[in-house]
Amino acid sequence: MANAIEKTAYKTLKSDIAAIMNNAKTQVRAIILTAYWQMGKRITDDPSFNINERGILQKLAEDLAIDLSLLNRSIDFYRLFPTACPLDVYPALSWSHYRLILPIKDKAVQKRILRDGNKNKWNVRMLTFKIKEQTQSINTDTPPSDALLERRAEALHVYAAKVLHVVDGDTLVVQI
Repeated sequence: MANAIEKTAYKTLKSDIAAIMNNAKTQVRAIILTAYWQMGKRITDDPSFNINERGILQKLAEDLAIDLSLLNRSIDFYRLFPTACPLDVYPALSWSHYRLILPIKDKAVQKRILRDGNKNKWNVRMLTFKIKEQTQSINTDTPPSDALLERRAEALHVYAAKVLHVVDGDTLVVQI
């Protein structure tokens, strides 16, 4: 009898902890997306930005120890969604998803991938695959490749490195 009670209690504990972790991930995703959208809006709305775009971004990156690419992506993110941060429109997408979607030039493809990625809750790997699939059919310069990558026969190199700066969720600046 005690064993059944322990199993039920454990299942409840496990479920509660999973819900807490899921809630935390959702909140972190919301904070990151909102912050990057607000950064893009603030930079774009600044009159000095329109006069000296390149110089302002470079100075901001240096003074705030923010990677220049993050500032540029934040601007692109804001320009893609100029009325509001798309948290409620695409709740399943994270900053890692948007980083892959922002460079797509074809707006129809971009919107389709946003919609489908959110609806199907694609992870970043699946989104990458779908983007390649969608853009290869548009880009006639790059022939489609069905070949699988082959593992290198030689040993990979491992380096000791010191993390100097975390740019965002999947980008680091390191010193080797």
